Amino acid sequence: MKKILVVCAALLTLPCLLVHAQEADDTENGIVLNVIPRLEYNNYISTAKGGENDSNFGNSALYTLFEGNITDNLSFSLCNHWLSREPKYLYKNTLHSDDVNWMDWGYLTYTIGNWEISAGKQVVTLGGFEFDDNDYDVHAELNSNLWNILPVYEWGGKVSYNATENNTFSLQMTTSPYGHRPIKSGLYNYSGEWRSTFGNVESILSFTMLQTMKLGDGNKFFDCFNKVVTLGLQADVEPVVLRLDMFNKVGLDDDLLMVKGLTVLPSVLWPVNEKVELLCKAGFEHMNTEIDGIKQNSVNVGAALHWTPLKDKALRFHLTAAYNSGLEVVPISAGVLYNFSIKVK
Repeated sequence: MKKILVVCAALLTLPCLLVHAQEADDTENGIVLNVIPRLEYNNYISTAKGGENDSNFGNSALYTLFEGNITDNLSFSLCNHWLSREPKYLYKNTLHSDDVNWMDWGYLTYTIGNWEISAGKQVVTLGGFEFDDNDYDVHAELNSNLWNILPVYEWGGKVSYNATENNTFSLQMTTSPYGHRPIKSGLYNYSGEWRSTFGNVESILSFTMLQTMKLGDGNKFFDCFNKVVTLGLQADVEPVVLRLDMFNKVGLDDDLLMVKGLTVLPSVLWPVNEKVELLCKAGFEHMNTEIDGIKQNSVNVGAALHWTPLKDKALRFHLTAAYNSGLEVVPISAGVLYNFSIKVK
């Protein structure tokens, strides 16, 4: 009961806490609440013949991240997405598995020896390093169509085994984004993942089966699933960090979600100095089959400039520009983000 009261008190006293917000200690020694407002403006310049330009508030949002240790073996993580450019959909989609809503994730993790067991709403382990980044930090216009289309926050459980200091193996079962309601739809995902570190190189190798329809009525087992193979590589070669993510699928739309093909995502992150960093990223997508009205091959290239003037890097100003040949558009964005970090316990 004491732990529950701590959580409730933190939420009720949030307005006062923000006034005295300070850089929080590591969550290994307590519980931390992060409040992250993000405001930005996007301008979309059409490169298509007869196309129209557009503008909106882009990835403007309000997030909270609440996490920490309840006991030596039990920890929790809760990320809420309270506001967005169109906030009504966040709440309209409550308890949906086919779209995002006001709770990105919320799960408990129990650690015993080299094993970790987690349960709740969590990220499906099908992405590379692109899917590791927090939504409030990234630039959607630079990310893959798979990242932008596929709902990856699903209900389920995950078991991880830290075989060595540099090798972790995981198995996960979650509800499927192809189902309308979690559990009730009867559609599930099954994932296996291997994460490793070799010197300054990190890697992710995963295989995920996303169930698109129920078994029975003559449907063969493997025909009921979309199979996603992912390879991610990240190398810290000072002064830059190099990334390469590859998927055997391409994100398409809200109905099909993904199709067979190849997605390749190279990127370079260069910390110019203590306050400025430059991210350059490209995306190459190829669909195996032709679909009317959709380009079989597309390229997305762009860059983001980050300026963090404060010592704790809580405040970030950013500028992004990109070109997407599939959508035939040049998105240009400017924004600001502040990460209030509050030690709760």
